[in-house]
Amino acid sequence: NQFVVIPSYAPTGTTFTWTAPTMSAGVTGGTAQTITQSSISQTLTYTGTGNGTAVYRVTPTAFGCTGNTFDVVDTITPAPVVPNVTGITCSGISFTVTPVSSLGSTVYTWTVPVSNPAGSIQGGTAQIIPQNSITETLINNTAAIGTVTYTVTPHALGCTGRPFTLTQTVNPTPTVLDIKTNVCSGNNFNVSPPNTPVGTTYTWTNPVLTPTNSITGNSAQATPLSVITQNLTNTTNAPGNVHSNTGSWKLYRHPLFSRSFSKSFCNTSRYVFYHMQW
Repeated sequence: NQFVVIPSYAPTGTTFTWTAPTMSAGVTGGTAQTITQSSISQTLTYTGTGNGTAVYRVTPTAFGCTGNTFDVVDTITPAPVVPNVTGITCSGISFTVTPVSSLGSTVYTWTVPVSNPAGSIQGGTAQIIPQNSITETLINNTAAIGTVTYTVTPHALGCTGRPFTLTQTVNPTPTVLDIKTNVCSGNNFNVSPPNTPVGTTYTWTNPVLTPTNSITGNSAQATPLSVITQNLTNTTNAPGNVHSNTGSWKLYRHPLFSRSFSKSFCNTSRYVFYHMQW
């Protein structure tokens, strides 16, 4: 920032010249001034963490007379320096970013972020009250990856640093409705839920069998797969089917985007309940 000094005791119309200042380590920008000026003023930059100084030897001139030299000591408080930041979050999940600042106790304000594609991300707001970190909950309204870019201003020790950007990638969260399908005993079933983001994968717990132990081949899947698949065998000869959302089926909902997955068989009234996670 620029400092400006006009000595209050100088006669009206006094002008000033000065030699190159003596600057402490980390201070730059100080130069000599041989052309008379109405004030002592320069813009100094400081890259240290404590206070820096620049000492100017100034010569005043008024009414054609040159006065005694005097010193101007400018103390420079460092401004926080923060590099640009990137992050990734899921739609609907709060994110918190604490940037790495050159100074401790740095706090931040920011403007309303810009989403890309335009209008694809909701939840971004401005913050004019300084915060220790940048935190918000963003909603991706599409099935594609979007980004929001914040312009953030750091503040520390009474000084304001240069703004930096925080670019937050917001991945869409898959939302899958309950699914009902049919398969014959002894055959593989393969289900790829529709209308999910590209790259969606699935895990599930061991399904619930009705009646108990009437079906084999079922197991939990802890490693994410791109499709829901298993080979099930009905050990009985009783025909039947599976109905979603009826008394025959109880569909379980898990916190966060978890659904049950149900199967029916050509020659069975045995039910398999899959507890899905995506």
